[in-house]
Amino acid sequence: MKSAKTILKKSRKARTDPYLALLEYRNTPTQGMDTSPVMRLMSRRTRTQLPTMPKLLKPTVDENVYQKIMANKDKQAANYNKGAKDLPELQKGDIVRFIPPGSTTKEAVKARVGKQVGIRSYEVIKEDGAQYRRNRKHLRKTKEDDILIKTRGLHAHTTPALPMTPAPREPAVATPIKPSPDPTGHTTRSERTVTPHPKEPAVATPIEPFSQATGYKTRSGRAVKPPSYLQDFVTGH
Repeated sequence: MKSAKTILKKSRKARTDPYLALLEYRNTPTQGMDTSPVMRLMSRRTRTQLPTMPKLLKPTVDENVYQKIMANKDKQAANYNKGAKDLPELQKGDIVRFIPPGSTTKEAVKARVGKQVGIRSYEVIKEDGAQYRRNRKHLRKTKEDDILIKTRGLHAHTTPALPMTPAPREPAVATPIKPSPDPTGHTTRSERTVTPHPKEPAVATPIEPFSQATGYKTRSGRAVKPPSYLQDFVTGH
């Protein structure tokens, strides 16, 4: 199908007959085979615009077509598997990341492996409880912490949430400093008792009432006067 679409696009671009282009393609031998598609279908070549000898147009039946097709597929599989390897299997409860289908941000989200549902397919559960079935190549195992899955009426594996209560802090105990003996007999600073001054209660500065003529003053003492065009403005004070 891809080859046929490419031929039609090139034929349209070159402004040639697309049927003649398909005719030439059907008479071209396939890679890995000794015959062309039309020879395997009709057991003979078809006439084209190229000169052809009459003996080449006689019908001939090609044998062992199926074996040649399978041998060609085995060769392609061997070339593909040269650099391929099996990914390690995932266990139930492993934390993985994957891109959910239909995601616009293409951001990998964290999920937990529920169970294996196929040879390479796994059921994963997101934090919001949504379940997906993804292939092993779409899952990337991480060493992140476990997740808390919200129950949505499904058989999701939930982890009970632990209360995040901070531990009470013990009051700091000041270690007394032993005074060093002073031969002069004077009292050292470490022996003196320091009495902290009590904090005075904060007294709110009264705010002067608002006046259209004089305005009012703020707590810092700055005078605020209204503009002249608001002199006729009546307030509820």
